[in-house]
Amino acid sequence: MAQYQSLQKKLVAVVGTDDDPKNKVQVSLGNRFVDTVDENELVNRIRGLVNYAYIEAEGDKRSAVYKKELSDKNTLKANEQVIKDSARRLNAAIYSSSIEYIQAHAAFQKAVFSTEDKNDYTAKTIYEFITSKINSDSEEYKFVTTWMQRFNIGYDFYISSLQGTAFSVRLFDSLEGKQAYLNGGDHKGIELADKGMGSNQLMLLLWRMATLLRKYKYTESKPLVIIEEPEQNLHPSVQSLLADLFLELNEKYGFRFIIETHSEYLVRHVQVLAARMFKAEKVNIPFKVFYLTGNSKNPYYDMGFQKNGKFVKNFGDGFFNVSDDSEVELYELEED
Repeated sequence: MAQYQSLQKKLVAVVGTDDDPKNKVQVSLGNRFVDTVDENELVNRIRGLVNYAYIEAEGDKRSAVYKKELSDKNTLKANEQVIKDSARRLNAAIYSSSIEYIQAHAAFQKAVFSTEDKNDYTAKTIYEFITSKINSDSEEYKFVTTWMQRFNIGYDFYISSLQGTAFSVRLFDSLEGKQAYLNGGDHKGIELADKGMGSNQLMLLLWRMATLLRKYKYTESKPLVIIEEPEQNLHPSVQSLLADLFLELNEKYGFRFIIETHSEYLVRHVQVLAARMFKAEKVNIPFKVFYLTGNSKNPYYDMGFQKNGKFVKNFGDGFFNVSDDSEVELYELEED
């Protein structure tokens, strides 16, 4: 019975409740359970708990084993509707899952990006953005330019298509500058290739997010987006701002994220955002931080938030403590 109760808690955590569908988390169960027609095998097994409850117990009615089995089955019967609802929600979560994956990648600084180069992630991202037919008046386009300004990359951008398979990108510091360029004036803006690697990296992320916003614009189910190391090549202040970007995409558009990061700045700002929410007495804090231990027996743990934004648990050695240890050592050297 303890196993059932543990499973029930996990199901509620994974599937959420009907009252709060935004709490649903999309999962991939891989090939461990074989699917049947429109229903996952794991779901079938959960439903089977109800069937098991109505199978008459056998054995000596006076024995402890018989009494325990009877008690377990009565508990299952009492929770029959909960079990069925959990199975239904889990099945819906499995088959409505949309998972998008953005891997850690190198941004190339060059004047022309060609889709014929299969290793050119920038060209692929730009091509998908263009073919999504995102024009300058669209919400998705304005999302990109708004965050360009917040990241201090520029005011606007222009993508030139070269025979449909190659692209060049120019950034502008004002709308007037872009209009002057389009009208054949002297203002040429600046090529994306001439910006820093961090700006290149951010533009890729913004174009990718805008493409996903368009893709899921008219769908009820929004994606779970998995991103590897979005902080690559970014200034610490910009790394912090990534938390605001992901929060907006969650609150405004319903996107959910799993972010794999080594950025102390990103994690620290998540703590600040969580503290602000606690102070504003928000019920649901949309952040969870897990620390990966590298231990096969206990591979990760939930850091947990206190109401002041601080974590309940501590990170393992080699993360936050590194900068603190260096500061202590500098102080000791100064004292000597």
